[in-house]
Amino acid sequence: MSVIMRDCIGLNARRVFGMFGPRSPVACYVNGPNSVWTPQEEHLFGEKIRIAVYPGMPEQARVARVLDASLSDRGDATPGDVPAFVHSRFTYGHSDATPYTDLDTLVHHVDTFLTAPRLWLAWWWERGEPTSRAPLWEELVRLGLHEAQATAVIELTWAWQFAAPGAGLPSNAFWDESMVFGKLDWSR
Repeated sequence: MSVIMRDCIGLNARRVFGMFGPRSPVACYVNGPNSVWTPQEEHLFGEKIRIAVYPGMPEQARVARVLDASLSDRGDATPGDVPAFVHSRFTYGHSDATPYTDLDTLVHHVDTFLTAPRLWLAWWWERGEPTSRAPLWEELVRLGLHEAQATAVIELTWAWQFAAPGAGLPSNAFWDESMVFGKLDWSR
């Protein structure tokens, strides 16, 4: 079974709650200069995961399963932060460390991302809700990954962020949408 998960900056959490309700899975930020959610905003949703963004702080894995390691977000963590984050998450007793990145970053740092137990990939394909990860595999091969590498990435792909404001969603939307194909285990 797959499900749509939404993410947004904390300032928009109540708006997402108003539109989609408390049962809509969300990804909420635990830090970041413009994105952090308050505990009250987090409490609105029953099914959630947490995202950390700071570079050089593997201890963020104590409270967040996701590390935003996309090079498109300046000042956030980078692929070089992934191994320490994954290790810290295991040290804290969790086997769900999930780096988030865009396909361009992934292709250039595939070996680093393959050290994680699961991945959350961003590719705004603007063709509606994906029903499988097959188009993602095809795009990874088109971008230069060998078929075996693309297959390994797909096997680890927990979620695919497929839409954002102006890229599959209305330009005035204030959230992104991801299809979660992996285990629906909502926690930190």
